[in-house]
Amino acid sequence: MPKNVRIKAKPAEGSGPTSGRAVSRRAPELAQSAIAFFNDYGASQVSLTKLSSHLKMTRGHLQYHFATNNDLYTALFELLDKDIRDVVSYRPPADSIEAIVQHQIQIQDCLWRHRYFFRDLDFLVHADRAIFNGYARLHEWVAGELVALAAHSHTALKIHIVYPEQLYGVAAENLWLMWTSRIRWEAISKGKKEMRGAKLDAFLRRLVADTFTFLAPFAPTAVRSGLLQSLDVGLSNLERAESRTKK
Repeated sequence: MPKNVRIKAKPAEGSGPTSGRAVSRRAPELAQSAIAFFNDYGASQVSLTKLSSHLKMTRGHLQYHFATNNDLYTALFELLDKDIRDVVSYRPPADSIEAIVQHQIQIQDCLWRHRYFFRDLDFLVHADRAIFNGYARLHEWVAGELVALAAHSHTALKIHIVYPEQLYGVAAENLWLMWTSRIRWEAISKGKKEMRGAKLDAFLRRLVADTFTFLAPFAPTAVRSGLLQSLDVGLSNLERAESRTKK
């Protein structure tokens, strides 16, 4: 698995569901520590009492940082919102298929790290209206960024606008739904079984392969096969690079 690039993105206007809500200084750190617990047990099954035990602190101490379950859900969503915006807004070198493939893997890895959210989406967006609104904004923002990312990457991917521009927004939205649905189903089917190493790499690469297959019809007929061949080349080059790193 290639190491994630350190990405610094400009904060998106209106990002996050709770602009202006006061939080303790340690709240983001504690929320980060809670992600694995949520991935294992699911949002609806995690209480402040269970989480405080997992974090080896008293419930009262935890409630100093998160007065209610919804405060905790909000802090977790804000981490997800920031992570997704950071990785999706990154622009890999447009003339390097390897960099574009690696970036796609990093996007899928980010979604997988926050898989509890997509698995428990119905519960979380109805737990707090602010999370509902925040996710709706994130969804819309991602669709726009994916269109911009495709335009940025057209040199290596050889994707040209051959359909009405508004269709690409619909395609980008459906691509996001495909990603999150696959993450959701995998999280539901695996339960508490953690995917690591080669199994996780294979799953992330499969998602990237599905992405390229999804994009192929949007490329001119003459370059569709080349698009999928580019994916094979990018994955092969990445695997060779990783093998050399391990030696």
